[in-house]
Parts: sequence; C-alpha cells; structure tokens
Amino acid sequence: MKALMSSATAVLLAISTAAYASGGAESGGGSIMIWLFFGLVGCIIILQFVPGMTLFFGMLKGIFSEMDKKSQTTEKVRGGGN
Repeated sequence: MKALMSSATAVLLAISTAAYASGGAESGGGSIMIWLFFGLVGCIIILQFVPGMTLFFGMLKGIFSEMDKKSQTTEKVRGGGN
C-alpha cells in the first residue's frame, strides 16, 4: 500500500503543470451582462433594505412607546402627574 501511494504521488507530480492565470480580457471594460448582474444585485439589496429599516424603526417605536407607557403608569400610581 505504501508503494502504491508513493508511485501515485510520483505520477501526479510528474504530470502536473503550473496553473497560470489568464490575461485575456485586459481592456478594462466589462460586458453588458456583468453590468446587468451588478444592477440586479443592487436592486435586490435596496429592495431588502427598505422593509428591513421599516421593521427596525417599528421595533424601536414599540420599545420606546412601552417604556413611555410604563413611566406614565408609574407616575399615576405614585400620585404625581396631574
């Protein structure tokens, strides 16, 4: 088994070559499909951001209105706040 692994490793090292990155499209401009993809991703981000912020501010409003109601109730129980 050890001999098989050694020979397999030797064969892989013998037939492997270095992978070089292609320098093909160096004109600097992207194709229209790339720009359409970026536009789609931007639309998805914006369309998810708006409802997320709406929910976030609604949550904050709910938290602070509860705190305000509790403070008003506390003042009424103590006899203050006419």
